[in-house]
Amino acid sequence: GATGSIGLLGPTGATGLMGNPGPTGATGATGSMGLLGPTGATGLMGNPGPTGATGATGSMGLLGPTGAMGPIGNPGPTGATGSTGPTGSIGLLGPTGATGATGVTGTPGATGATGPAGGGAVYGDGSGGALNISSNTNWATNPPSSFNFQFSSITVSSGVTFTVPSGIKLKCNGNVNIMGNIQVLGSPTNALFPEKGVAYSAAGPGTNNSKAAFEAKFTSFINIPEFGGAAGSIATTASSTTEGGSGGGSFAIYANGTITISGTISANGGNALPGDMLENFVGAGGGAGGLIVLLSKTSVTNAGTINANGGNGGNGNFISGTLHRVAGGGGGGGIVLFVSPTNSTGTVNTSFGSAGINAAGSNTSSTSGGSGGGCGGDGGVGGLGNPLTNPSSGSVGKVRSIVASNPENLF
Repeated sequence: GATGSIGLLGPTGATGLMGNPGPTGATGATGSMGLLGPTGATGLMGNPGPTGATGATGSMGLLGPTGAMGPIGNPGPTGATGSTGPTGSIGLLGPTGATGATGVTGTPGATGATGPAGGGAVYGDGSGGALNISSNTNWATNPPSSFNFQFSSITVSSGVTFTVPSGIKLKCNGNVNIMGNIQVLGSPTNALFPEKGVAYSAAGPGTNNSKAAFEAKFTSFINIPEFGGAAGSIATTASSTTEGGSGGGSFAIYANGTITISGTISANGGNALPGDMLENFVGAGGGAGGLIVLLSKTSVTNAGTINANGGNGGNGNFISGTLHRVAGGGGGGGIVLFVSPTNSTGTVNTSFGSAGINAAGSNTSSTSGGSGGGCGGDGGVGGLGNPLTNPSSGSVGKVRSIVASNPENLF
């Protein structure tokens, strides 16, 4: 029949001996979960199970507060230098700084060698305008108001005389035409120190005649000195003194254009000066011919006459007594130089001066006569009284044609 209801539970009996386990019965259905019991003590950690597959990333939580900065680590290696960036625009100019102190001046270098003279220095720039001598003119007594002797042209008209002192240099940037006469005055006479000019030596009494200049030096005379020929020597006695002739002057024309001469240019030496013709005297020496230089960048043509002659020695003069009154020697001829690409020298006179004539007495003793001055030629010797010896004439001077395309380089 049907099962009756369960009765009251009796007291638990003593536990009997455990019998052998029976077979395990089938697992019953799981009952409902009982109340959670207290957590037991944590057991020993078992071996980790295999890692499960990574789950999907969850959404980011709110940013937590920044933690304290940790210690700075060691610097890493320097990275490679990047490429240079573009140049920036120029900034505003800053204010100028104060000027520094001037440094010590260095030692000047050595002066270089002088270069050749330029054409302008030799021929002038023409700033003096045209020089036209159309009437007799004497620059020794009436010099020009302007001393700018750099002319654009030079003309000396026919029939007039143009007198100039020794040492005149006329520069011309154009052409020169000499149709009249140019007279060059000589050196002053001096009783104690006769002028030597360009001669090798000055004149003295007796055989101490003035010697001519060395020809190798002629180009150095192109830039003329103040005087040309040497003056003649004086002659003295106990009662008189006679003066020698003046040395011929120096004169030059330097032209960029042509030089044409159809008149005359003269620079002659002077004759010895006589003493008082009513007294005894001994003759002095004649002066040498002068120095004339004609230099042109184009040409020099002489269709006239150029003179640089020596002066004559003085005669002795016997009035009374017994002594010889001997004479002086003649002056030597001068120097004339033509310097250009084309020279036509024409008629040029550089003759020597003649010796004076002795005035013989009855006594073989006498004071010596003066000797002549030299320039291109030697001066003659003065006469001697013991034994009585005649004076001599000077010797002929020199005329030289120097052909040069750039004659100013010889100046």
